[in-house]
Parts: sequence; structure tokens; C-alpha cells
Amino acid sequence: MTFSMMLDNSKKDSSVLLLDEPDQAASIRAADRIRGAFDKFCTQTSVQVIASVHHPFIIEGQPRVLDVADLTWKTGTDFIVEMLKPGPLVMQHEVADKPKTKEDKKVKRMKKMVKTIKEKQI
Repeated sequence: MTFSMMLDNSKKDSSVLLLDEPDQAASIRAADRIRGAFDKFCTQTSVQVIASVHHPFIIEGQPRVLDVADLTWKTGTDFIVEMLKPGPLVMQHEVADKPKTKEDKKVKRMKKMVKTIKEKQI
């Protein structure tokens, strides 16, 4: 079923749409499109979307995110910020001058993204 077909059908009644990792291997541009589709779909219909996602661009744009680690609701931005709190990987990166592994580079990119989010108050 295409997005437009779901949109037409969902105007008739309240429904729940379950999505399992629609952001799998999504580029930044694709993640932004998915985020926009969620926004459009939820504002134009009475459908509740429940999705398991991992892409930070999709997560930070959501008003409510369930943190399955502690079963609490947070804003998307709060969830991303909490995920970047110092832990073994982050602390290792803060000590080193240069990222040594792919994981260190990911942490650096995520910190930069969170800083940008905070500055722009997205």
C-alpha cells in the first residue's frame, strides 16, 4: 500500500500504523523525508503512528519518544541529548585528541548534531 493510499483510507476512521524501522539504512535526506511524511500523515489524519526508529534526525523531530531502556516518555531532542551523556565510549573520546575508531567518529558527529539542535532550538 502506498502512502497516498494509506492517507485516503485513514481519513475514514481512526487507526494505528505500526512501522518497523522505516529508517533502516536511510541517508540524511531520506530520514528528513520520512520525518516529513510522519508529520504530514499525523496532521492530516486521525492515525496514530508507532514506529521503531534509530535515525537521530527522525527521533529529534518527534514530540514524544518512548525510551525503552527505562520506559519513560521524552521529547525527541531530550532523548538524543540523554543518549549522548558521558559513558564509556563518550569519555574515551573526550580524553583523546583524535577519533580512533568509527564509533569515536560517530560520537563526535552526534555531539555536533546535538550542539546544532540546541543552538537552533529545533
